[in-house]
Amino acid sequence: MNLTTARSILVECLSTVTNQWSTTQQDFAIQGAARYANEQIGILRKKSTVNTVASNSVIDLTTGEPDFFPTNWRHGRVSSGGTTAFDRLYLRQLDWIRMQLEADTGTRQPEYIGFETPASGLLYPTPDAVYTITFIWIQDIVSWTAGTASPDGVTFNIPDRLMMPILQYGGAAILTRSWPRNKSAVPNWSEFQEWVEETKGTYGSDEGGDVFPPDDD
Repeated sequence: MNLTTARSILVECLSTVTNQWSTTQQDFAIQGAARYANEQIGILRKKSTVNTVASNSVIDLTTGEPDFFPTNWRHGRVSSGGTTAFDRLYLRQLDWIRMQLEADTGTRQPEYIGFETPASGLLYPTPDAVYTITFIWIQDIVSWTAGTASPDGVTFNIPDRLMMPILQYGGAAILTRSWPRNKSAVPNWSEFQEWVEETKGTYGSDEGGDVFPPDDD
């Protein structure tokens, strides 16, 4: 599906006599609904790998994946003892990682990761050898400038069967949220959220992956 088609579907779903929304407004609604669905469902999941450095707890996950961002992390695994077996790599808060590294200066297979910046992660324990980390993360939706005069050149990286409810429910709710005569914005968004929750299961959603917040103590 391209942007021209998406705009048409969005406006038709609202059953308006005339199109009273600018293409910029339409595009913002489409972007907002598509990005929300993608992040919640994990539609555009991607598997990437990066190698650790022995005796170095710092790791850069943007190597080869410049679009990676910590909030897009879902789950990770680390090669076990340099073999093809993998153990889970759990996401923890950065302060907890730092506390552990200060208290434990030993080196062994990493079990946890925290992020200092989008490009810089910290591993604990510090790797004692080179390990391969495989991580699943959510890519962003296709990028375009809202209101573009060349909508045919924008092709969505989300399947059409998912773009339809995204437009019909999510996009329509966002677009009409400030329209006084419209009474469907709230129900549309509720239906959109219900669809998102139902669809999560079909994409193996793990509700954000292996996230373990620090213990109270």
